[in-house]
Parts: sequence; structure tokens; C-alpha cells
Amino acid sequence: MLQYSPKSPTCFGIDSAKGMQRGFLLPLTLMVTYCVLQAPYYTSSATLQDKKLDNPLKLEGHKGKVTSLSFSPNSLSLVSGSADKTIIVWNVQTGEEKMRLIGHKGAVRTVGYSPDGKCIASGADDATVILWDAQTGKLKNRLTGHNHWVTSVAFSPDGSVLASVGAERLLIM
Repeated sequence: MLQYSPKSPTCFGIDSAKGMQRGFLLPLTLMVTYCVLQAPYYTSSATLQDKKLDNPLKLEGHKGKVTSLSFSPNSLSLVSGSADKTIIVWNVQTGEEKMRLIGHKGAVRTVGYSPDGKCIASGADDATVILWDAQTGKLKNRLTGHNHWVTSVAFSPDGSVLASVGAERLLIM
């Protein structure tokens, strides 16, 4: 998984090779030189570290492994989904938990912000997609239609369409 934030020269990705998940922040002009986000496969925390300043920012709050991450369009928030069935919205500058979203009955496998930053979509093992108000954390809508866990959610660039795909290989828009 790779995500690019157009308003910030930062790229985020997860490498699942050899049973490990590692995320990393890459200033696109400097590549791996400055920032790293580390999240071992069986941990519930992640560390944001500026290697040049050696000033780590540890994000702790999930009780299960972190399965998905997405930056807000303005790059000020980071949303994380977890096997503990919760979603946390983080303040990227301070590392503080802004809010915790609870509503899935299974592990959260995927999260994503709408292009305008007003909505967060999440998909989980309970075969549902939930739309959340990104400002208040309130559940806006629970979408059904998948027969198995939801593996990915994505908004169209203009935010008018939400697509999801499940383990049954069904794409719903």
C-alpha cells in the first residue's frame, strides 16, 4: 500500500514482506533520509522519527496490531485502523489521540479520508463499510453488501464515489 499526500511532499507505505509490516515516511525529494514510521507486525504502537533530529514521536493507543493508515488531505491528522476493532484519529504534530471511533464488530482492515477531509471510511472483518464524520467522530452511515471482510476502501478524487472491495473479490461502488 502506498499513499501520497499532494499538499505535503510526504509519502507513506506499508511493506508486508516476510511477515512484517513496516511503515515509513519519505520526503519525496530526500527519499529515506529523514523520517521513519516503524510498526512491527505484532505491536499496537508506531514510532514517528525524524532521523535528522532524532526526535521520536510514539503513537500508542491500539490494543491490537495496526492494519491500516491514512493521512488527512491537509496532512494534519493520521487515521489508524486496528485488529482491536477500533479506529484512532491522531494529531500528527503532537502525536496525541484526537478521537477514537468504535462501531465495527470485527478487526478494522482499511481506513481512508475523503478528498475534502470531512469523512473517514473504514472497512472491517464484519463485512461492513462505515462512514464517519471526521470532525465529530459520529457514525454517519453503515454500508452492507459484502459477504466477507472488507479489504480496501477508496474515494474517487472528487469525493463523489466510494469504492470498496471484499475478500470475496466483489467491488462495490
